Amino acid sequence: MVPLRPTSGKPLSKLALTFSLLALAVAVFTKVSDGPKSTTPAAMAGKQDALEQRLESLEKQLGDLGRDLAQLQEDRGERTPNPGQGAVAVAPVPVEKQPAAPSGTDSIDERIRKEVDARMRGVKEHLKRRNAFGQWEASMKELQAELSLDEGDVERVQDLFNAHKDEHFDLFSIANDEGVNQWDRMAADFREGLPPKTVFERFFKRFQETIPGSDETYASRLKALEVQMLERLSEVLDDERMAQLKKLNLALGQMKTGYDPAGSHIRQLLGGQ
Repeated sequence: MVPLRPTSGKPLSKLALTFSLLALAVAVFTKVSDGPKSTTPAAMAGKQDALEQRLESLEKQLGDLGRDLAQLQEDRGERTPNPGQGAVAVAPVPVEKQPAAPSGTDSIDERIRKEVDARMRGVKEHLKRRNAFGQWEASMKELQAELSLDEGDVERVQDLFNAHKDEHFDLFSIANDEGVNQWDRMAADFREGLPPKTVFERFFKRFQETIPGSDETYASRLKALEVQMLERLSEVLDDERMAQLKKLNLALGQMKTGYDPAGSHIRQLLGGQ
């Protein structure tokens, strides 16, 4: 294999190749992060497959980078090529030995790894499912990994999330004087042939309406339910995990637990559509 050569005609050193791969990783990340932002659930779902494919490509490049870095650590000194039969012989390329990093500071290799890790965390954060309010619609498996929950805690936390979904369902099931509730209105929007994006935008705007038989808005009641939910979670999780959970900005009423009373009801209203 003929080595890559810069414009000067000299072969690229292993360290130069490493920086080239890092630049490629950063470029891919920038391309993902700089795409058009949309906070609607339909738009976010529509971009998921494309973004995951870009992440897979980036992870492959980062895997190659990791192997090059490992080889770089082994190749301190002179490298003597061992071309196979019929291969083009390449003159030995001296690799400059990097000076030892001062005590308390990272080596070049370590700084590169930290930069790559930080970029990868950013890409994964970008790919998280978000609702219209920018909250993460996490699965229980994802939450378990984030909070290092044991199986017993997972079961108790999942029960709390499912009960919270029932509270949301009951709230939007309150009918007005005409016997119509918010789920009925959403189903009517779907029957009109409106795109899902428009249906959900209308639904979210109705949060500012007053709950039938009350002076309270849906938004105000939802906020109160969220506060109650966090209090219940604090009875299961310790202070450290509660602090972690709050930083995740979770969509508490839209956790992926496998239980979806609202979705099942809407499908029933639409005749199994």
